[in-house]
Amino acid sequence: MDGNIPSHAFSQKGNIYYRYVPKEICFYTDIIKKGKSSTEPNVEKITIFDLDGTLSDDKWRRKFIDESLHDSDPLKWHQYQISCVDDDLMNGHLIQDDHFSLYAVIFTGRPKRYKDLTTKWLWLNKVPYKGLYMREDTDLSPNWQVKEKLLRHLCEWCNNHITPIYPFMAYDDDPKVIEMYKRYGLNCKLVKGK
Repeated sequence: MDGNIPSHAFSQKGNIYYRYVPKEICFYTDIIKKGKSSTEPNVEKITIFDLDGTLSDDKWRRKFIDESLHDSDPLKWHQYQISCVDDDLMNGHLIQDDHFSLYAVIFTGRPKRYKDLTTKWLWLNKVPYKGLYMREDTDLSPNWQVKEKLLRHLCEWCNNHITPIYPFMAYDDDPKVIEMYKRYGLNCKLVKGK
């Protein structure tokens, strides 16, 4: 078992240990095989990566919007979003690391209507990933709320997965998103842009 978690925090059913996590902050059960380290390959750990400001350098296209004024002009946002394919890769070392790229997923606040441009950018920059989770086109919630919904969706998927798998690590450039991930017990890293 994980040496950082006290043994009384687990219950056993057969050869599987279940970690107790308060229901109000947990939408999944992470499963650790008895006698196996969580670093072994039979326990898949998901690493969540943000795009804009974390993996893709969007600074150059922020000129299209004024985030400080909560700019809601749809044409400005559209120009900002369609320009994403020209972003440079930043912090690529994070996702290229073999330890994480085995089960990397992307959470982005970009609306789903920009999925083709987003996947094109991921392909052009050779970003390895297993899943892409995007904002619903009609969802105008703050980024941290969008990513909380995406996390819940991912955790529901994990609960239905045959192989033990759970969200483990998250990288984002938004402090509010990092705070939300911490409430769910994820290891987090606030990433700074260029």
